[in-house]
This record gives sequence, structure tokens and C-alpha cells, in this order.
Amino acid sequence: MSANRDPETVLAAWLDEGPLGLPSETRRAILGALPTTSQARRGPFAPWRLFPMNGYTRLAAVVGLVVLALAGGLFLVGGGQPGPSPSPSPSPVGVDTSTWLDFTSNRHGYSVRYPATLTQQAATRDAALADIAAADPAVWDHFVAGPAATRIIAVSSVVPDDMTIESWTSAWVQTFESGCTPDPATWEPLAVDGYDGFVYSVCNFAEWLGFADGRAYAFTVSEPTGSSATTATRDLLLAVLSTVQIDPSAAPPPAPTTPLPPAMSTPFSSTTFGYEARYPSGWRVARGTTPGSAVDLALGEPVGPARFWDHFEPDQATPGPRLLATSTAIAAGTTEDAWIEAYQEPQIQQAGAACIPARATWQPVTIDGRTGGIYVGCGFVEAITVVNSRVYIFTYLNSSAAQSVIETTGRQMLEAFIATASLQPELVAKPSPASS
Repeated sequence: MSANRDPETVLAAWLDEGPLGLPSETRRAILGALPTTSQARRGPFAPWRLFPMNGYTRLAAVVGLVVLALAGGLFLVGGGQPGPSPSPSPSPVGVDTSTWLDFTSNRHGYSVRYPATLTQQAATRDAALADIAAADPAVWDHFVAGPAATRIIAVSSVVPDDMTIESWTSAWVQTFESGCTPDPATWEPLAVDGYDGFVYSVCNFAEWLGFADGRAYAFTVSEPTGSSATTATRDLLLAVLSTVQIDPSAAPPPAPTTPLPPAMSTPFSSTTFGYEARYPSGWRVARGTTPGSAVDLALGEPVGPARFWDHFEPDQATPGPRLLATSTAIAAGTTEDAWIEAYQEPQIQQAGAACIPARATWQPVTIDGRTGGIYVGCGFVEAITVVNSRVYIFTYLNSSAAQSVIETTGRQMLEAFIATASLQPELVAKPSPASS
């Protein structure tokens, strides 16, 4: 089952419903469909896991040159002081900003002026790098005139204590789409409000990235679908930047701690999938009825009754976290690696390899004394192990949560769930159908 992922349609829905109504996209799809990349699509199990577009290109040359530039003094960790060779400052380049409107973002710690013809929509959530990479529209400030018009977006994010500016920039580069990573030779130094940064143009957008007192800032101007960034795109960005005042102290500090997951207190036993576990009190359960093949499990169950998975979710009308569990026999002659590949391939085709980590990259996890692997995908966390030629899969997903929540709270909840699991293939009432 696929969903409408046309960026123009998505933006129109966003204008009608507000930023929280916009499905997850990649960063660049928020700015507009790119002429050099295919439009994003959800996989056939769209309501389960929200995937960005294929990509997250890792270009070592880009990262290396950016890091060299950083090391050369374009950025100082404290920010706000010019390096040995001060960067130029932006100028309006013939763009009249005298009639522009004022906007202040206490959430992101900056103020700016924007054209009076645009409609402003402020971010509703703080931004972590994972949210930006997952293109969570709620973390960006938007200035738009309509679906087929030039738009401006802005965001800032705390650089975590365990990351350097260089490593943060490297991670930022990985959020660019394939074919739309700017050539590092074109990254021009530019100071904004006394803080050093870079400006670059590629595909249909122009962007400034800089750092100030422990925060990363990005301001972007993009053109409509099918267009390319022009001199006018860059001039508008420079005009916007000439009005920017950066105040990191106005932005809220990072959230103190991640809330603990709910206690797993209600017992559950499945003779269909051969396991016992505990789930949160007050949650409702939908029992799966039959083991599925690798492809069945990959396609998921977006609508209708549970079939191939046991479902556990809060008893509430609004979307929230979900836990899922299943198992199925691996057919004779099929290796574990071959089964995992068959399970992941349909997902990779729809979501891209960046959203479905390869088995070699999984982190080790123990489930009922058996060694398995756990990994974080786009919108979900999953743990897999094999017992007596039977593969067990446990999944956390939350279609309404930011990717940073998936990576923290989601993983904690899944780990708490599998900590209660007892894997008992002998409970299965009858053999599973051959799976591949």
C-alpha cells in the first residue's frame, strides 16, 4: 500500500492543517521536489513506519573538506568571534527588505525579517539532528506563499556534548539527498550576525549553515518543483541573512532526561508464535493468527485485523507507540542471512538502505539468553533473533513521534519489552509454513 508523497500535495496539506499534519519526508522533500531525485514514497506498510526518501549520501570528500575548513578556523567552538580571516557578511544584493515583517523564534534562538507576501508558521517542537534528518516538519520555522512558490525555512539544534562541530557537520552532510549534495568547493564562508558559517546552492535550494555558542543554525530558500536554484534564490537568501540576529541564549536548553518506558506488567502468551512476554498495563492486544513468510512480515499490517503479528498498543484513539511481535520457521535449506535478506529487501526497495540497516551493522542484544541484533530504522526500532531455525522479531514503532524519540524512548521501550520475553518454539501449535 503506497501513499501520496508528492511534495506539492504534501505542502498544500501542511498549509491547511498546520505542520503537525504533514507526513514525514526527507529534509529536501520539505523544501520541494527535486529535479534530480525521485519523489519519496512510503513503503507498502506506510502507517507502520515513516521512511524518508532513499539517500542520506555519505560523501567522504565532502565531509573531509568541510572538516578541513572547520579545522582551519572558519568555525570556533564558542562561536561569535571572527577567525584569523574574517568571513564576509551578507548584504541584501538589491533586495528591498524595508517592508518585510519581523519574526522572533525563542524556540530556535534567532530573529529575522521575511517578505510580507509570505505566511509564517512557527516550529512546534525543538529540533535534534535526528529530527532534521527525518524531515520532521514540526521542528522547522516555515515562511511560505503557497505550494508552487519560493519558500524559506529555518531551524536550529543543540550540538550535543559528545559531538564536535566537525562530527555534527559530517552528520549534517549525510542528510542530503543523492545528487543534491553541494560540491565542497562551492561552500563559501559567510558570517551572519558575527557567527561564521557556510553558504551553498544546489538543486533547487540555497542554504546557510553556521554555529553559535553550542547551537547549529540553518536558513534555507528553495524554489518550486522542477525548478533550480538561481542567482535570485541566493540573493533572497543573502537578503534574509542580512536581517538575522542570532541569540542562542533565548533558545530552551535540551530536554533534561528521557522519560522511562511504562512498566511491562501484563502477562501474554502466544501459541501461534511460540513466546511469552509482558506488556504495559492498560494496553490493548490484537493477536496474530498465522505465521507469515519473510515478505508477509515485510509488508506489515497497516489496516485490518492482526494476522502475522501480535499487536500491543495504548487504549487510545490518537496515534501512539506500538509494540509488535512475531515468529516464523526458516525453511530447510535457507540460511539465516538469506532469510533476513528476503525480509529486508522489500523494505529497502521502498525506503532505501539508509532506513533499513544491514545485519552487519546491528548492535548485539540478548533475548531470553539468545544472542540477537537490535537496530534503529526510520520510525521504528527492531530486535531479531533465531531459535532452533525459528526467527523471532520484536518491533517498536510510533508514526507520530520524532525520530529522536524513536531512537531514545522507543529503543528503551523495546528493550524493556524483550527483557520479559521467553522464547518457546515448542508452544507453537503446528509447524509454520515454509518461509523464505
